[in-house]
Amino acid sequence: MGSYVIEKDPLVSDKERVRMTAVEVWNATGYRLLVRDNKKTKSGHRTRYQCCQDETSRKKSKPSTRPGAVPRDRVGMDRFDCSSRATISSRTFTRDQTKTLISIHFHHEKHHIPYYDVSMPQRVTDIIHENMGHCTPNNLVPLIQAEFPNITSAQVYSAWIKLSEELWKHAENPLESAKQLLEELRDEVEVVHTKVADGVEQLCWVLKKITGPLGKGVVEVALDATYRTNSAHLELYCVMAEDDNTGFPLSYCLLSTATSIEQ
Repeated sequence: MGSYVIEKDPLVSDKERVRMTAVEVWNATGYRLLVRDNKKTKSGHRTRYQCCQDETSRKKSKPSTRPGAVPRDRVGMDRFDCSSRATISSRTFTRDQTKTLISIHFHHEKHHIPYYDVSMPQRVTDIIHENMGHCTPNNLVPLIQAEFPNITSAQVYSAWIKLSEELWKHAENPLESAKQLLEELRDEVEVVHTKVADGVEQLCWVLKKITGPLGKGVVEVALDATYRTNSAHLELYCVMAEDDNTGFPLSYCLLSTATSIEQ
């Protein structure tokens, strides 16, 4: 606990002076302070804090109520039982009205690693954007962590997924987006028009550059499928062929029965 006197600055309010002092405490200790409450006093301002990494400051996450929302893959900061509390006040110095008295009371029982910002620096975003056309997240992680060791592989993967949308996402509706993308790739794929039941949406296409070379040499085919892997609840089917003990995809089918089920 301690206090000191500084010259009063008419352009800086007591509340702002408290906030600035909290930043100085963070820089000096490595512990970032989280506001618990504020109070305007007769001659100034007082704010109570606790360490933002204190286990008691953790807020329960609330699932999104937005239809089709996908939980964000965001890394959380490390938490500790540090029993922290801090009070910082700024008020007019009673002995000299032209000065401000700053008081700090800081209690922190457990030493732990300092706070670091878990958000994505702009430089990391730039690296991903520059390399996403020819690098996978696995390739980017060691490149980024060499410069930003606090960035996790989960953060890189999540950012890569979001940024790579500009390469393939053409519309908000996933089926419409896929149709537009396949139209751009018509030299490599052939869209198959099929008859579907009422309320069913379906998009099928053949990979011409694979089916052509394999030709009549395929002696065995299989059907693979995946579902519940995307927010739009689309089902994905794939016709696979085996050649020389290796599986090759021949065609795909995206299927949505959501409208049919609602009816």
